[in-house]
Amino acid sequence: MSAEGEAQSADCRWVVVGLSGVTRGGKTSLALNLLSCLPTTTAYLSQDEYILPNSHPAHPAAPEPVDGINKETLASIDMSRMIRDLRRVLAEEPNSLTLADPENLMERSQVVGCALKEPRPPLKGRQRNSSLPAVLVLDGFRLFEHPEVPPLCNLCYFLTLTREQCVARGKQRPRTSSFLNSPLYFNLCVWPKYEEYLAMLADNGGTDKICFLDGATPLDALAKKVEDETKSLLGLSRNVKGMN
Repeated sequence: MSAEGEAQSADCRWVVVGLSGVTRGGKTSLALNLLSCLPTTTAYLSQDEYILPNSHPAHPAAPEPVDGINKETLASIDMSRMIRDLRRVLAEEPNSLTLADPENLMERSQVVGCALKEPRPPLKGRQRNSSLPAVLVLDGFRLFEHPEVPPLCNLCYFLTLTREQCVARGKQRPRTSSFLNSPLYFNLCVWPKYEEYLAMLADNGGTDKICFLDGATPLDALAKKVEDETKSLLGLSRNVKGMN
């Protein structure tokens, strides 16, 4: 089936919104807003749920002099399991899903690696009685790098920050493991891999489908844009305008 055909096959039941980009760019905040504000069933899948344990041999080594692993690559994520879960959700009727409250999405220690458990915990989301298509929100720091993801998305957003903005936000919101918060790890792993990812999307022509958003824009303005464009796909609004 073609990429266009795959997207259309889920249209009658699902609208898929992909959120990717820089670490600390606001992806999870935008996801939470969509999960709470839309008048239809919403479900959530994050790449963080599929991050492999630190002891897993798939993690590449961090560049010297960083001691340990580099978790900023697609190799650190069990993407085969994520794609399997993603396709399973899109194949189901939304009202048949078991959904858990998404209020703890910002508590990363409760999110990282959780989908690797057996049995898999319930999907996060909100069940609503509606005749509208349901919305599946995808969130991931390297989400669009996997070739099967963008064709399944109706909307793709990529959040950017400057290096300085990203460092400042890191001081406010530490990550789950102490070694991930070190300036050395940021300088040699986080930022170079983000720049590599951004360049890869541009080289592959991914910019045609992806809407780039400045993560330094006030959250309410970003949320309104994403919310309005999602509602437009649901048939709830017209003439949605982009941000200047």
